[in-house]
Amino acid sequence: MAPTTTYAPSAAPSTTSTTIVDRDVEKSASNDRPVTADTDVPTKDEQITTQTVPAPGPPGDFPDGGWEAWSVVAGAWLTSFCTFGYINAYGVYQNYYQLHQLSNYTPSDISWIGSLQLGFIFWGGIFVGRLFDMGHLRWLLLFGSIWTVFSLMMVSLATTYWQIILAQGVALGLGLGVLFIPAVSTISHWFKYRRAAANGVLASGSSCGGIIFPIMLNKLANNPNIGFGWAVRATGFVVMGCLIAANLLLKTRLPKRKHGKFVDFGVFKDTTFAIYTAGAFFVLLGLYLPFFYLQSYALLKGIDQNLAFYSLTILNAASLFGRVVPNYLADGFGTLNILIPACFAASALIFVFLAVHTAAGLIVFAIFFGFFSGTYVSIIPAGTASLTKDMSTIGIRNGMSFFMVGWAALFGTPIAGAIVSHQGGETFWGAVVFSGVSALFGVGLLVWARERQVKVKGTWRV
Repeated sequence: MAPTTTYAPSAAPSTTSTTIVDRDVEKSASNDRPVTADTDVPTKDEQITTQTVPAPGPPGDFPDGGWEAWSVVAGAWLTSFCTFGYINAYGVYQNYYQLHQLSNYTPSDISWIGSLQLGFIFWGGIFVGRLFDMGHLRWLLLFGSIWTVFSLMMVSLATTYWQIILAQGVALGLGLGVLFIPAVSTISHWFKYRRAAANGVLASGSSCGGIIFPIMLNKLANNPNIGFGWAVRATGFVVMGCLIAANLLLKTRLPKRKHGKFVDFGVFKDTTFAIYTAGAFFVLLGLYLPFFYLQSYALLKGIDQNLAFYSLTILNAASLFGRVVPNYLADGFGTLNILIPACFAASALIFVFLAVHTAAGLIVFAIFFGFFSGTYVSIIPAGTASLTKDMSTIGIRNGMSFFMVGWAALFGTPIAGAIVSHQGGETFWGAVVFSGVSALFGVGLLVWARERQVKVKGTWRV
């Protein structure tokens, strides 16, 4: 006779107790009784074993791996490649505009284009975060993808300052913001204990974008047979292909949060989270100076043009390791414990910017600054998640945090550019002092947030 299995629910909601009864298939001449699946009481010849079999857990049980979870990371990687990866190439636009169609404008005027673009990618979170929590991921991805590709095509056609401001600064920035917040927040639906590592993989996409897009733009835009317009369109086609794949891969798994505000400053009643957001604000206020001006600075110092064109590529290539390795360590040592030293190193390196006068110095600076600045970009969302108890609110908390930090993205590089213009455009020491001091002040606030969190959790691993 076949083995009979009966199932009885366990008292614990997350497991099922399975009783496996092995029946003796031999029948003796004196005791020939049929055994059926309905037999409830085993005889003395029947062997009873009990084992616990895991049952599907509630939504709060994070997979922390597996095909579905890592496919979501792949989709988020593609989104990061097309969003922050594209923004990391803005230094090419800054230099090209200064030399060509916007040569009559100051570096500060031109940097407003990139800072608006960077600001909108953060500001999008104030509405997008809430829509993500409500379960509208698919519509956000579809709209953001179409809008982003359309905006890139408009950038390729824009010729005047205000056309470029609207197409690249506002429209493209908005499209990228609609895409980035859902991608970051989706990771928190699938990972808990390995969340920082997953965010590191996601953030490495922006490094790869920062490697590929500057090379494409520099090579194609300066080719007389292709030109600037088709260079931008070529990057637009790459972005379109990546976003199609991202739309197919990204998905959520936690219950929808139907109630709640779109703009909820109440999340900052959590004092530790408010201090943490302020720290991220001031670090970002100074962090993007090299991303916008490194290529122009290298040319100003008489460094070979080809190497100057590749300076952003080197910086972003180094940030690839800065986004992956520290995030892997953060899962074991604590998110803030890794974020703070990296931000301090990046802040200190901003001052080293002034010491770059040779090709060798440019390469060394780009490598080290790329590594430590990459850690900031990749761990900040993981830090927000580590300070969040209810993961159903991760979208709105990421959104509100990014909204506040976005103001630093808006004003940081234009202020630095205005300082450069005020000093005649021949020196960067004023811009470096402003950026470096701002970033160091932000590091101090992050240290304060960490100390508060240590007291709350009762452990140094935060």
